Amino acid sequence: MDVRDMTAADLEAVRSIYNYSVEKTTAVWTEATRSDAEQRAWFAEKQAGGWPALVAVETDGDAVLGFATLGAFRSQPGFCRTAEHSIHVSPAARRRGVGRELLEALLVRASAMPLWAVVGVISADNVASLALHESFGFQEVGRFPGVGVKWDRRLDAVFVQKTLA
Repeated sequence: MDVRDMTAADLEAVRSIYNYSVEKTTAVWTEATRSDAEQRAWFAEKQAGGWPALVAVETDGDAVLGFATLGAFRSQPGFCRTAEHSIHVSPAARRRGVGRELLEALLVRASAMPLWAVVGVISADNVASLALHESFGFQEVGRFPGVGVKWDRRLDAVFVQKTLA
């Protein structure tokens, strides 16, 4: 597999992966899927902000296996050296190392930016994601019991952080 910058041609596949996460997982705490227009606006915001947006694709083609992005952690200027990241993998590509490749590439990009830390907010029931982040040196820095809700179910948020060199 290859990891490269996302292009407009990838947006429908990215939207499909994201919408699957919305509909079938607790990785995204909303039940509203993204429209084509919303996906394009999201991508335009990433580009305008200078934030990396990456896709993992099959080496022998352009089939998108997953995507990863960085974005602002909080809007106040005092948080300008911290980014929040997001990674989503196609259900057909899970357990193939796609998330690992995307996180590795995203951290390389983050290290080249004027950032001090990368933060992730992960649903406590996403054991695989928590383990992946731990393997990359992310540390759990906070756990917020019952702060989220999806499908009328309370969810715990786990904040993980990696300090950059």
